[in-house]
Amino acid sequence: MNFSFLILEFLKQQGQVLVPGFGTFYLKNTNALVDEGGKSILPPGKEVAFQIGNSAADDSFVRFVAQQKNIPVIDAEIEVKKQTNFWYSILEKEGKFVLENIGTFVLDDSQIHFTGYRTENLSPDFYGLEEIHLSEIKNSVPLSKPEDHQTSYRFSKKLYWLVPLLLG
Repeated sequence: MNFSFLILEFLKQQGQVLVPGFGTFYLKNTNALVDEGGKSILPPGKEVAFQIGNSAADDSFVRFVAQQKNIPVIDAEIEVKKQTNFWYSILEKEGKFVLENIGTFVLDDSQIHFTGYRTENLSPDFYGLEEIHLSEIKNSVPLSKPEDHQTSYRFSKKLYWLVPLLLG
């Protein structure tokens, strides 16, 4: 199990993840938007956001990692610390780091900037909303001429002659 999967699972359950020694990941609402190519419309959804640093000592994510990997809490804490040190070393060395399915970290002038990815439908608020592909939208019924509408609702004159003959 990789850490990005564990972070996403914890986000699904709790709505925010405090990774000790790194920062807090949380979910925020995003509006519907048209993608870059203008070929589809994405529905409203959730996006991963990040806040650097942590002032509170919360070990719930460490306990979650211990439970998921079936290891003691001390070993999970060491593993989380190793992972955060690895992320910091990649940022310092390359200046950019992509956390799979979560977002991209960029180190710029000793400031860490985060761009989060949209998540799959994690919230029941947006259940059933799906991406609309504009290329698939077609006019299924061609527009007809206005005179066709006028004649389709008119009674036939034959009916006027036929009713008196049948009554007679």
